[in-house]
Amino acid sequence: MQGSCVEFWLQGFARKNLMIFHWSFGAFGPTPALWRLIDNGDSTVTDRATGLMWQKGGSLRSLSNYRAKSYIKNLNKDKFAGYSGWRLPSIEELASILEKSKKNNLHINSIFDNMQKRCWSADGTTSIHGADGEAAAWIVDFENGKVNRAVWWNIHRYKHIRFGFLPKNYVRAVRSVK
Repeated sequence: MQGSCVEFWLQGFARKNLMIFHWSFGAFGPTPALWRLIDNGDSTVTDRATGLMWQKGGSLRSLSNYRAKSYIKNLNKDKFAGYSGWRLPSIEELASILEKSKKNNLHINSIFDNMQKRCWSADGTTSIHGADGEAAAWIVDFENGKVNRAVWWNIHRYKHIRFGFLPKNYVRAVRSVK
């Protein structure tokens, strides 16, 4: 499943929660994202539409999927911004912060840091081309405004796919506030 953020929304999440779709893309008037996203002043951003608290930045370097999970574990151990309960976002949650147009060269609100161009989700994928034995996860590519799939293991190649050959994926952690 590859496509623009709008195609992704229409295929799934928007049908489940049309209100979020409208808020994200400005269907209710001039840029409601200006009051939808709140900078908490502690390196976090609260999304009032979804009830989620996001890291304003995220990992400072790209991480493998395995290391992404360790990164989350350390955020909770260190109580980042005074909170525990940090996790990798679902693909729907991560796609909810995609913006239709680019700001700071990314399809994400400028309230967020722009270093994290592609971010891991917690959602794994199944093989889409019959290549059984692949390990992959959905990512959001904020640079191109798309939802993509990142493969980090293929049993048919009998080796780990070195992360340097893949686009660099970061972590932007999330927690529920509702």
